[in-house]
Amino acid sequence: MKKASQGFRVLDLLRANRLGIIVVVLSTCLLTSCAMLGLVRTAEDFYKAGVNLFKRGQYREAIIQFEKAIQMDPNYGLAYLYLGRSYLNLGQWSDSISPLRDALRLSPDESKKQVVDVLMEALIGAASHELKMGNYQNAIGYLKDALQLLPQSEKAKQNLYGTLVEYGGKLLSQGNTQQAIGAFSEAIKLSPNDLNAYLGLAKSFLKNGDFLKALRVAEEALRLDPANKDIQSLFRELRK
Repeated sequence: MKKASQGFRVLDLLRANRLGIIVVVLSTCLLTSCAMLGLVRTAEDFYKAGVNLFKRGQYREAIIQFEKAIQMDPNYGLAYLYLGRSYLNLGQWSDSISPLRDALRLSPDESKKQVVDVLMEALIGAASHELKMGNYQNAIGYLKDALQLLPQSEKAKQNLYGTLVEYGGKLLSQGNTQQAIGAFSEAIKLSPNDLNAYLGLAKSFLKNGDFLKALRVAEEALRLDPANKDIQSLFRELRK
């Protein structure tokens, strides 16, 4: 009886081992079949699919593919770059900025200039959009980011200067003289030879009741351009 029981146990073990082997073989075959059918996809697969859609102008569909690539590989720099470019081409400026920042962080040194150029476009585009909506502070924030990213950018500098002067004029018309003074003063630091900011600053000091500061600003502006009629008129008004 003992021998028979031992024989049954041996058979059970053999059956169990055989079943385990069958399961492993079937699992391997299933995975291989899935891979051959394209069911198991890599981050690169999603990225390439996204690029193909991007080239066809199907940016919304491309975004889905790039996001999947990033989910699988959070350090996939090119996927971030094309994700940002897809949002950029859709005019979704603010949405493009975050992935482009990630692309810049992950890009090799030889590719950084390309990413910086695209990110600059996104920041200036976002600022322009916010300015059209009347969101001056948001626009100024984006332009400051652009200038910090590329300090030698004349485009970013001139856009920031113009936005600050426009914002200062808006604040002055609303009676917010202290904030207007801040905006015009910042504009002068960016462009010390442009008279629009001096004129706005002098008017802001005048409206704030600080005649001496207004006079000093007007004198400085007059030194820069003695023939400017607006400055001459303001200077005469202050000297009365």
